[in-house]
Amino acid sequence: MIGPNGQIYSIVENANRAWHAGESYYAGRADWNSFSIGIETSHMQNQPYNAAQQPALTELCAYLIAHYPIQRQYVVMHRYVAPARKIDMTNVSNSQFENWANALYIPAARRYQITAPTAVLTDRRPDAPLASGPDNGQMHLMPGEVINVGQIQDGWLWVSDNEHNPPGIGFIGASFARPL
Repeated sequence: MIGPNGQIYSIVENANRAWHAGESYYAGRADWNSFSIGIETSHMQNQPYNAAQQPALTELCAYLIAHYPIQRQYVVMHRYVAPARKIDMTNVSNSQFENWANALYIPAARRYQITAPTAVLTDRRPDAPLASGPDNGQMHLMPGEVINVGQIQDGWLWVSDNEHNPPGIGFIGASFARPL
């Protein structure tokens, strides 16, 4: 469990099974309680996540992936495995989650520094919508900020929101940042 201030708790000790998924089916597999590790995040729907929760979730997932043979297709939200009953992770779109989860499997990201103010877009198009930022605002990066960059393609950088998080919030034009 990820607590409100980013604390990581193990709430199932010395057990062979947790009951986080319930009746579930996804990617050709049923009964996710039998083979998966569930992570709950302390969060109220329609409220912002605490800033410490995403880095803690990323750290925990990176640890679990490094210690267990977890394939990318099995890093999912509860609503994927039990869509009739589960809505979590709330306040996170499927595309935001997919970008974040994909970043867990990218080798070490490259660090870049922002050189000019820029908005972060949801897609590699100049007319794409703005990526969501803290408190459901829009994501902007300012000169001097250090970020991590994943994929670099066609003059676009797939970026994080700071130097601690993996890429996954959206895209900026490559001319707005320089490698460190």
